[in-house]
Amino acid sequence: MKRILASLAVCSLTAVGCSDSDSSDGNSTSSAVSAAYTEVLSAANAITNLAPSSRSAGKVGVFAAPNFGTDWASGTGFVDEQDSSSTSAKEWMGIQLDPDAVRANDSKISMFGRLESALNIFCALGVAVDDLDASGYPSVGTQTFTVTSAIATSMVNDCDIAEAADLVDSEFTVVTAATTDDTYFDVKITLTLPAALGGSNQDYYVRSDSSEINVATIEDNDNGLHRTLAFLDLTNEVLRLEYMSGPSDGTTIADSEHISLYRLYYDEANDEGMMMALEFTENSGGDEDTRYVLAGKPDTVGATYSLSMISTSLTDTSSVHEACITASTGDIATDGSRCVASSTALNGVDVSAATAISSFLSGYDSTNYDEVAEGNGLTFTTSNFGTEAFTTE
Repeated sequence: MKRILASLAVCSLTAVGCSDSDSSDGNSTSSAVSAAYTEVLSAANAITNLAPSSRSAGKVGVFAAPNFGTDWASGTGFVDEQDSSSTSAKEWMGIQLDPDAVRANDSKISMFGRLESALNIFCALGVAVDDLDASGYPSVGTQTFTVTSAIATSMVNDCDIAEAADLVDSEFTVVTAATTDDTYFDVKITLTLPAALGGSNQDYYVRSDSSEINVATIEDNDNGLHRTLAFLDLTNEVLRLEYMSGPSDGTTIADSEHISLYRLYYDEANDEGMMMALEFTENSGGDEDTRYVLAGKPDTVGATYSLSMISTSLTDTSSVHEACITASTGDIATDGSRCVASSTALNGVDVSAATAISSFLSGYDSTNYDEVAEGNGLTFTTSNFGTEAFTTE
């Protein structure tokens, strides 16, 4: 985040920007939208240092709660989504913190990869729209833009949209309006995709200035609901983030349907990071359910991180498994309990007490997650990380 603050000093987000705003050349980081994309991803990826630097898988083992035992590194109860092979809890957790891990169809696996995927079209707005207001947002009203080869190149270089060349000559419509409640967001941007790409709408809510960057993205279509909320407090150097994907809003979770739920907190000034996750699949023969809370100091030398997990991939499917794990190797330092809070560790959260997960899952069918309440922000801290309800409409 020090890089973030330095870049803000050089290029104020409240100005049109540092680069050419001619859309024929691609706007690069010329808008508040592009800058917001870059800074949020940079802040989120700081916490990935919780992942072990080396990972290994081995032979079959049996978990005895609350201990992982030797099976932390040698069990094969988890599925490696990269190739559908069996893998250990240690390897699986490393994949969960790897921004570059992908499935066979090139879709991202980890929360950090999904965050980038959720925001890359948002980033594309920043390099494609050239009619910007004084704050660097697309001007209020309706705009259309056609993707040129230069814009496509900017989308590849600045937004990591590898397939951008396929979008050349595609026309997009952007509608920008001031938000009704400006507590957390300044504008709402609705992007309509070309008919060839499904013609669906994607909504983005944005504030990007010298003290905070807040971004919300929502897409609800035949492929399901995807929502991302990212609140980056530049003054206090704190990131709060929620991501969810699942069946279209208002529908019952049907057999074989999957839900992903993530929450992230990182206080860079105090180097305190926490991550909570749920991966759930409804199955008539028995639901697949893995939930966990990670907590640690990703930028501290010699750090350990606390892990609390319940998973149907473990032999004891209903009990909490906990460990204090050496961040540099991924090896267990203390088995059966989380780390003791210290200058190099956080105690973390008992995942069985993380009521935010259970409330989300039980209320998914009847709760509106396909809209953003403009006056609601993310306010959780380390003290209520597991209990603060996920934000609704």
